[in-house]
Amino acid sequence: EDVVRRLRELQPQLNDNKFNQDEINSKANMVDREMQGIRRQLRELDDVKRRRLETIRRVDYQTFLAYEWLQQNQDKLSGRVFGPVCMEINIKDMQYADAIENALGNVNKTFVCEMEQDYHTITRELCDNRRMKINVFCPRATMDSFPPPIPHQQLRSYGFVSYLLDLIEAPPQLQAALCDTSKLHTIPLARNESDINHDVIKSNRAFFKYYAGETSYSVSFSKYGQRFSQVFTNRIKPSRFFTATMNIEEKHELERQLYECQARLNQFDQSLSDLKKEHGNIQKSIELLQSERNAINEEKRKNQRAVNEFERLKVRLGSKRDQLQRELDQPASIMNEENELRKEFSKIAKKRGQLVIQFKKIMEESMQLFSGRILATLKHMQASADLNALERQTQDRDDALKQAHTKFKEADARFNSAKSEAKRLLNEANAGIEGIDAETSRALQELSQGMTLEELEDAVASERAKADLHYAVDSRVIETYDARKAEIDSIKSRLAIKTSRLAKLTSDITTLKEKWEPRLNSLVKEISKEFSNAFDRKYPCIGCAGEVRVSTHEDYDKWGIDILDTDKGSVNRDNERLQVLTGQRQSGGERSVSTIMYLMALQELSKTPFRVVDEINQGMDPRNERLVHSQMVQTACRPNTSQYFLITPKLLPDLQYHERMKILCIYNGEWQPETMNWRKYINDKKKS
Repeated sequence: EDVVRRLRELQPQLNDNKFNQDEINSKANMVDREMQGIRRQLRELDDVKRRRLETIRRVDYQTFLAYEWLQQNQDKLSGRVFGPVCMEINIKDMQYADAIENALGNVNKTFVCEMEQDYHTITRELCDNRRMKINVFCPRATMDSFPPPIPHQQLRSYGFVSYLLDLIEAPPQLQAALCDTSKLHTIPLARNESDINHDVIKSNRAFFKYYAGETSYSVSFSKYGQRFSQVFTNRIKPSRFFTATMNIEEKHELERQLYECQARLNQFDQSLSDLKKEHGNIQKSIELLQSERNAINEEKRKNQRAVNEFERLKVRLGSKRDQLQRELDQPASIMNEENELRKEFSKIAKKRGQLVIQFKKIMEESMQLFSGRILATLKHMQASADLNALERQTQDRDDALKQAHTKFKEADARFNSAKSEAKRLLNEANAGIEGIDAETSRALQELSQGMTLEELEDAVASERAKADLHYAVDSRVIETYDARKAEIDSIKSRLAIKTSRLAKLTSDITTLKEKWEPRLNSLVKEISKEFSNAFDRKYPCIGCAGEVRVSTHEDYDKWGIDILDTDKGSVNRDNERLQVLTGQRQSGGERSVSTIMYLMALQELSKTPFRVVDEINQGMDPRNERLVHSQMVQTACRPNTSQYFLITPKLLPDLQYHERMKILCIYNGEWQPETMNWRKYINDKKKS
């Protein structure tokens, strides 16, 4: 009961702890969502910087690469490096963004260093080593060195709003650099041109440059005589970098809110950690009490099982006592039953003895059979081994017999050959001694009697050596002869191999050529037919004839297509010999006409999505240009044909056009108007 009471006391504490954790988690989630919103707003503010960087990448890619190098090599720098300038400054009023960007000019892409050491590092790494054309500046003066020409109160009396420097937000070091390079502290700005009096400004000689509305004014004074003034005006170009600006105060406020949210989130984390520890302690206490309660319940269950077992045994004991009493009351029947059981047991014992004797006999017979099986197995294994040995021995003897037969055949062949050779030599010897005298014949018979073949060969060699003594032969001559003979045999062998290989390659080339050359000739013949028809049917007035041929050569890499035509305006084209189209014989216009005719001939035979023709009409006379243009229009505007792109800097007037044609006029230059009255432009052109 005490354990249950303590468990009931801990359960509300556990519930309160869980409720507090849920409440803190809910608050933390709310703060986290608030932080996500603040971070999203900060990213939107930082997106201004990203867009400016993208503009730098398009306008000056080397400055973009320099910016990436600085971001990746901050460890090589000693101080802070600002830049490019257009990414570091913020414009307070966007209506003046065009004037500020115009005043800064190339300074927008300048990097500003706090430390002179960083200036040398950047110029060495990027300008010297990487050959980048970037602007790097290290200011030596502070903002105290750049006072305004006239005070701000007096500035407004001229109709100006403020100086350009007052309209930007930037670190002091960067402001000093801008004053040093672009003189922003000396350039005033007015909203409208009607707000200022230019004559008063010129007479004051306080400003050398100022902005009013959408115009910039540059004032120069002569250094001689009466020092007359001269004013130059320029229209301010739209801003490229400062298309959007960043609210610095809003960013600081968002960063402060983010810091406060993070602090609150840390407090929630600490409180949640304390509650989790408390929850763990309560949980441990509950687990201990539950373990204690489980132990008590287990002990209680054991005791209950013991009581139940006691009651069950008590009932069983009573039953056994009743049964014993009944047995004691009937002794005779028990004896009779015992005698019957003894008789039955005796019968079973006798029967079991007989079975044991029978089993013993069966086991003895089984042992004999098993022994016989083992002996038979051993004999079989021995017989198998003997059989394998005899088979191997028989095989070896068969192999030896075959080798002996082979050697006998070889020896018999050599014997027969030697016998035939001996008979031949004997016949030659007999034929040779027929004409000799009796003394020489007798000497030969004496020499051959009782001598074996080896002794005869030794004697011949001895006599040959004696003969060689009478004729001194240089051994090197024989060696040279043998070497040259071997070399000739080797060369003949290699020549035979290469001749066979050459014949095979020639046959393969001929086979392949027989497959593709007729198809190529047929295709070129169709192209030549279309090419010739282009001159005969479509342009008989040109006075030319044309043909397309395959230019063959022993080297397949030098094969090509030859375009042939006759001279323009030939009196008798049938007698005029066709000439290959070259830069030496035909003019540029004639080559252009032949080329476009060739393209027209390919139109029907090759399928391509589009064709591009670049300045094909350059070098043609007006007559041919009109004819060729007309043919291209007719060909390109047919249904289901390839698209043509004709690129040319000029065209003749009154050419043939088609409703399926589209003409694109490209106008390029540093400045183009947003809108143009084309009708007015055409009318003015016609009048002129």
